[in-house]
Amino acid sequence: MQVKRKSCLRQPVALMGTVALIWALTIGALPSAAQNGSHGETKTDSTQQDTHKKDGSHGSGLSDEKLPLQLEGFPRRPRPILEIGQHFLGTGNIQRGFTLPTGAVWQPYFMVFGTYRSGVNSFYNGTDQVSEWANRFDLFGNLYLTFTERILVGFRPLDQDVKGQRRFTGYTFQPEALKDGFQDETNFELSTLFFEGDIGELFPKLDPLDKHGLDYGISVGRQLINFQEGMLINDVIDAVGITKINLKIPTAINFRYTLLYGWNQLNRTNRAGSNPEDKDASLYALLTEIDWRTATVALDVFYVNAKDATGDGLYAGLSSVKRYGRFNNTWRVLGSFPVGKGTDRNSHGYLLFNEFSWTPIGNHNFFYFNTFWAIDRFRSAARDPTVATPLAPRAGVLFAGVGLGRYGAALSPLADNVAGGALGYQIFSHNLRRQLLLEIGGRYATKDEGQTAAAVGASYQLALGRRWVIRLDGFSNYIFEVNNVKPRDDQLRYGGRLEFLMEF
Repeated sequence: MQVKRKSCLRQPVALMGTVALIWALTIGALPSAAQNGSHGETKTDSTQQDTHKKDGSHGSGLSDEKLPLQLEGFPRRPRPILEIGQHFLGTGNIQRGFTLPTGAVWQPYFMVFGTYRSGVNSFYNGTDQVSEWANRFDLFGNLYLTFTERILVGFRPLDQDVKGQRRFTGYTFQPEALKDGFQDETNFELSTLFFEGDIGELFPKLDPLDKHGLDYGISVGRQLINFQEGMLINDVIDAVGITKINLKIPTAINFRYTLLYGWNQLNRTNRAGSNPEDKDASLYALLTEIDWRTATVALDVFYVNAKDATGDGLYAGLSSVKRYGRFNNTWRVLGSFPVGKGTDRNSHGYLLFNEFSWTPIGNHNFFYFNTFWAIDRFRSAARDPTVATPLAPRAGVLFAGVGLGRYGAALSPLADNVAGGALGYQIFSHNLRRQLLLEIGGRYATKDEGQTAAAVGASYQLALGRRWVIRLDGFSNYIFEVNNVKPRDDQLRYGGRLEFLMEF
């Protein structure tokens, strides 16, 4: 489960299924204007009842004849690898299910889905030309008990974490120092396993009239914890969370909060940008969000309790998301505060971040301008090795790796005494099945350390059929001198890659 903003429990797939079923029932009950006439005119035929009764009153005007779901112009249903029970986004009657002693009605069905990625990367890192072939496979099994309760299990059998670095199954062509033939990183390590549900739906007999507000979301297990768009925390950990939604406070539309406890699999970033697991660490969190009429404001606080030398720490983030006409703005203020002595993975710092974006009139294209300023050495509460630092990926594609192989970010995403930003333009074409992203960005070291650099990059994606995507990426950057000291390696660096992605 991705524990993101809005609540501890997010089920877009289940919600889509619910919407599809409601829509199907609605369409099935109403006669189509296309069948009865055009331009909104309704003709009387054998499928429409006479709306005038003998006493002068009017009937319903709705036909008793059942019509099939009208799917003309809609794409075919995306069929997963495996389905047991009712179909994902399918049509027809909902299965009867069975009733638990708690009063909950369960209608279980199971589906398997996933993503396979295979890419060829080649880049010059200032010292060596690195060329490789890398593979990644994200496989999930989703057992729906109802539309609000489910169990999700996930595996990543082609890559694994080795001392804070992610290694992928594939082949390294160059340089010789890294060339060791075919790299087999296959494994059966469990990457995701959690249950999520709603207490009010699990125990409906406790509140049969729905008067006591028992709509508490709960999740427990190994799951993705992601808050402040991944800048404050972005890691897969063993955790339990309880979320209360639909609280009312004066002048606000909605208020929700989450209480979270995590006890295993925490990875904490060091200055080298690697994320080794902190085996003895646990975390506690209070996560809040308020919807106002003009903005959504979030305040999140984490406390990490570490029993070893990494140290305890307090991590907090405040953000606002607001729209000004056609323009969008998001700002974030984040801070990390060691409790006691600071360490490499638990240091004091602040990160100020701002996103400004807009969509031109008449198309779906997208402009964005992101800026940031890191004061001292900001650290996230926990980060997955594939997204090792706070600026990845929100600052821009130049600050983000691709999560496949050694192909990293064009600009260092470390948030240590640095200011910078990125300007980008995303172009959509061919009925949104093709997109081109162009970006320019840079970073400036505010103290005598870190990277000062500028870069340009591009990314092109092409959808093939219903399941395949081809992606091309490229970048070039230049590393500047800091206090008249040249970098140890070449200042000009570049790279490119080709990736094939299949969704199923």
